[in-house]
Amino acid sequence: MSRQILGLDVRHHTVTAVLIKTGLKGNWIDAIIQTPLVVSEGERAEESASLDQALAEIRSQLGKTDVTTVAALPADGFSFRNVHIPFKDDRKIRQVLPFELETTLPRAVDDVVIDFRVIHLPSQEEGANIIAAALEKERMSAFLASLTAHKLAPDAVSLSGYAAALCLAKWGDIAENCLFMDIDLDHCTLYILISGQVYLIRPVQVRPGGGDPVDKTKALCAHIRRTLAAFEALFHLEFELEEIHVTGWGLSNLNFEEEGPSLLGVPVKRVDLLADAGLPRKMAAQGAMPPAIQTDAALALALMESQGFETFNFRRGPFSVRKRWAEHRGNLIRTGILALLMLAALFANVMMDVAAMERRVADVDREIQEIFESTFPEITRIVNPLHQMQAAMTEAEEKAVLPGESKGDVRSIDILNEFSRLVPGNIDVIVTRMVIGEESVLISGDTDTFNAVDEVQNRLDGSDLFRKVTISSTNRERSGNRIQFKMRIEL
Repeated sequence: MSRQILGLDVRHHTVTAVLIKTGLKGNWIDAIIQTPLVVSEGERAEESASLDQALAEIRSQLGKTDVTTVAALPADGFSFRNVHIPFKDDRKIRQVLPFELETTLPRAVDDVVIDFRVIHLPSQEEGANIIAAALEKERMSAFLASLTAHKLAPDAVSLSGYAAALCLAKWGDIAENCLFMDIDLDHCTLYILISGQVYLIRPVQVRPGGGDPVDKTKALCAHIRRTLAAFEALFHLEFELEEIHVTGWGLSNLNFEEEGPSLLGVPVKRVDLLADAGLPRKMAAQGAMPPAIQTDAALALALMESQGFETFNFRRGPFSVRKRWAEHRGNLIRTGILALLMLAALFANVMMDVAAMERRVADVDREIQEIFESTFPEITRIVNPLHQMQAAMTEAEEKAVLPGESKGDVRSIDILNEFSRLVPGNIDVIVTRMVIGEESVLISGDTDTFNAVDEVQNRLDGSDLFRKVTISSTNRERSGNRIQFKMRIEL
């Protein structure tokens, strides 16, 4: 089933939206939209009237498309802490985490919404090492209100750059120990990655305005050195940085890619998630495409949702997504109808099988009755053929003292002799069964023609020993070569 996922990256100066469509034929980028924000000094982007205008423009370009939205706020609005918890259960961690962070946060713990990610260390000790992030509830509430007003209520709210770090770890060609930098116009977020895991997140300030790019690069390198030193002290290890990966709007105002390698002694590489993810673009040309450094963060948000990455999500507590079933109500109704149709088809199939079985039972009963009538023609009232046949056989067995010997005056040897005398050798007849009773003899056999059966009857009927000879049945074998017959002789 196809989905449309909108990655919405909100910065202090711009909003970038990337729409991804997923389906059986693959995934592709359907739209890239950028709108600037005009925010006065001291005003928050997520609370500004300019954000409403930008969201209205994005909603207008998307039309009435039903999308799953994943949004991100600037990372410098979050507080990050690395904490060790003495147990690993997520539910218990969420219960005690506010108490662990209470003394370290700049705001009261009741005024923030908290989420965390677990770091899986190579030699994991007891408990769990986590990265915790906190966001003011006031900012979260204002942000959700703006998005909801434009029918873009997000399923998840994360922080700018984190999704890009996860996508880089999954698809990028990166070293074991590296640093990912999301450089914005006024701040930069540093992500330390080891073996594809984010171990540390630190936002740092970048001097805005038209300052000297060389001075900005030197100041940023100083922040990097301090962050690496703090990371080694925090985790009690020696961290050997192998390479740096960079993206973000701020790269256009810096010469970090040229000066960084000489100042830090490690190579600096620009990230291009669009190329790494290999997604085609299926959208009408609308002027020049924005560079990858401006769209990586929004693209990563959409990719994160489509790939099911586990990430920070601050839609928790009072901001939790409710009644998610309503979003998929149409799909659930269609699925229910298909399920009912399938059940109806299965029921019809069962009924057809039952009817076929009833027909087979009726055929078997009819065959039993035909055999009974041909074997016991003297019984005219048939109630239960099988039971009556068993009773008749029992009665016949009781009348016989010994096999082949009669209780009456007529001996079995006389009957056999009379049959052999009256039926000449030139008649092709084979007796397969002979039951000699007290008053009658039942003979079963086969011969070559119907006339031969009549001739046998006529010859036996002329005997003084036999009172009456009756042909019970004659049938041609399936092979068509022989005639089966049953004959009753009254003594």
